[in-house]
Amino acid sequence: MDLQEGALMLLGPTMNAKVAFELSERLPHLPIANPGYGAGGMLCVDMGTEDRANRLMHHLQNTTRFGLMAVSLGYYETLMSCSGSSTSSEMPPEDRARAGISPGLVRMSVGYNGTLEQRWAQFERALSLMQQHPDRDAATKYCKV
Repeated sequence: MDLQEGALMLLGPTMNAKVAFELSERLPHLPIANPGYGAGGMLCVDMGTEDRANRLMHHLQNTTRFGLMAVSLGYYETLMSCSGSSTSSEMPPEDRARAGISPGLVRMSVGYNGTLEQRWAQFERALSLMQQHPDRDAATKYCKV
């Protein structure tokens, strides 16, 4: 076959590099595309204040490796954000309050890497670290899961 002429040249014997990369980024989603259950899991935790929310996210990202702080929650790994100071920050405070978005609301899109037991242990460890410093923060007494 002549790779420089005809249909083979137009269709390409290899995939376009950009398309191949985009497909490889989405391959991890294939095992969870179950029409009976859907995919992904959202979790919200109200830490009361933005400072507590940021401290929890710091522990979840840097200490326990639970997830990553991000501005968007659309990815197969665990991502989290403090909605009141990020995605919903342009809403007037009264609208945020009516929508239930407190300054300390942490939204998480829980990814599927690791087992449920591993993920829960990471999450509990971060909450435990928040309790170990009651002089700085009594976060879990305000925490609603």
